[in-house]
This record gives sequence, C-alpha cells and structure tokens, in this order.
Amino acid sequence: MLHIDESLYWNNALSILNLLQGVDSSLPALELAKENIILNDLDPETISFLKQDATDFMKSAAARNELWDIVILDPPKLAPRREVGCL
Repeated sequence: MLHIDESLYWNNALSILNLLQGVDSSLPALELAKENIILNDLDPETISFLKQDATDFMKSAAARNELWDIVILDPPKLAPRREVGCL
C-alpha cells in the first residue's frame, strides 16, 4: 500500500503518460489495478494490463527489442515474516 505522499506522486506521474502497460501474474492484483484507474480519474484507454509472469514478459519483450521510456518494478516480498531475517 502506498503512503499518501507516494500516492500523490505516482498519480501525478501517471497523468502525463501516453501509454502504460501493467503486468502481473495475479488476477486479483490486476482487477484492483483496473479499479484504481477509475478511482484516480485516469484514462482507461491509455492503460492496459496483461496477466503474465513479469520475468517471462520482460524476456519476451527483450527478444522483440521492445523499448520503454521507464520501467517500474515492484517485486514480491522475499521474506513474508520478520523471523526469516535479512539476506
């Protein structure tokens, strides 16, 4: 979950994008992202989502020589509990 100041930053950053593609392997996460498009008054015509493993997506895109202006990665937690310790 984003803090309010981070949320405002990302909302402003997203408002200037021409095209945004979200990739996630979790259908519930993608459905939530679609809901957030409406809640943040963003243009759904410029945002698309793909249900796919992000690593597989990036490898496939690299093979097609796809380029982006910016890539934002938000990897899953490596340690779901504090007891696991740090790497």
